[in-house]
Amino acid sequence: VYVEDSGIFSVKAENRGGSAKCSANLIVEEHREIKSGDFIPPCFVKTIQCVTTKVGQLIRLDAKISGSKPMDVYWLKNGERIQQTKRHKMVEDDDQYYTLLIIEAETSDGGSYECAAINKAGEAHCIAQVLIEEQVIIRQMSKEEMVPKLLEPLHDVVVKEGQSALFKCRISGTSLSEVVWLREGEHIKQSRYFRMTEDGDYHTLRISEAFAEDEGMYKCIAGKVSTSAKLRVIEDKETAPQMTPLTDLTVAEGSPARFVTALSGSPTPKISWYRDGHFVEATRDFQMSQDSASCSLVIRQTYAEDEGLYECVASTPVGQNRTSARLSVESKPT
Repeated sequence: VYVEDSGIFSVKAENRGGSAKCSANLIVEEHREIKSGDFIPPCFVKTIQCVTTKVGQLIRLDAKISGSKPMDVYWLKNGERIQQTKRHKMVEDDDQYYTLLIIEAETSDGGSYECAAINKAGEAHCIAQVLIEEQVIIRQMSKEEMVPKLLEPLHDVVVKEGQSALFKCRISGTSLSEVVWLREGEHIKQSRYFRMTEDGDYHTLRISEAFAEDEGMYKCIAGKVSTSAKLRVIEDKETAPQMTPLTDLTVAEGSPARFVTALSGSPTPKISWYRDGHFVEATRDFQMSQDSASCSLVIRQTYAEDEGLYECVASTPVGQNRTSARLSVESKPT
């Protein structure tokens, strides 16, 4: 190694849980003869080391520094100089040891710490990381908290055939009690169709696809506590679209025009608009809207080239329906 190899070397480890970093100092001393009376620059005989501790513990960073006096030794945290306080003590002994003490560590004490030494012949630095681990306080549950208590009951569920159904309740104090789900008094087993989950106090039963044979009374039991609710499955028949006729429109040039038709069908019909057989795309000037009972086409400003036969086509998996009307645009008098 050579003098230019001196420096601070760090290693960092990372995973999904977080990261950890540690640094160390490499000091390469230049070989030279020291004559009597020469002023010697600072040199770390022992560098400060990385520390991992818990909240409330003592943090101690020790360094041994050789070099000619007078020498100014100071400490920094994250690049800022540390001042002597009730919690921060800086100690120097007669054996070239310099120590930083932090009383009763707090979470905010974590960071990068540096010890710097300067005299008129030169300077030296070393860095170490301090990691503060927060204390996890595990509170013992009282007997009352261990007894299940119903906080939110189940509610009746109504779904269409083939849709998923979700039952959810909130019961506290289930850590020592088995949570059981029943349908019409029969125990429900975990499967791809019936999924039982727990998230804190919340207990959930999800039926991936509900059919008529899944109807009935569902119950969640934890110890002596229970809650019940009913599942009802509605037959969902597919039907062809039904539409009311569009009305012919005559508007003045530059005025808006609106075609509207009442609409029904299951599932909700897919709507397309055409003018003289050409598909009309939704734009700022041609605005289309649809809800469960109707659909419409609005032309914000009409011009002569907008005239034509407008057709609305509604489609479901079992059929199609259409209605049309003509738009006439009256030119402004010149």
